[in-house]
Amino acid sequence: MLVKVHDDSQIVIPKEIIDKLNLQISDGDEVEILERNGAIHILPVVEYPEAYIRELEKEIEETKKSSESYSNIEDLIASLEE
Repeated sequence: MLVKVHDDSQIVIPKEIIDKLNLQISDGDEVEILERNGAIHILPVVEYPEAYIRELEKEIEETKKSSESYSNIEDLIASLEE
């Protein structure tokens, strides 16, 4: 899909792409722009409240403490099938 470059090197992400990717973006939202191997990548930036991050960290630590370890994939699968 071709788009025109506007003043100050601005481009517009076509609505068709926003809809296809189900992007939920608003005026003022930020995106990260990266260059890799000559290609430009545009990534949405997601911000989470600090309290939410702390709660996730706590859940991860609790999961690590309560989770079992398996010596091979067959034992893990057998445990999941139970």
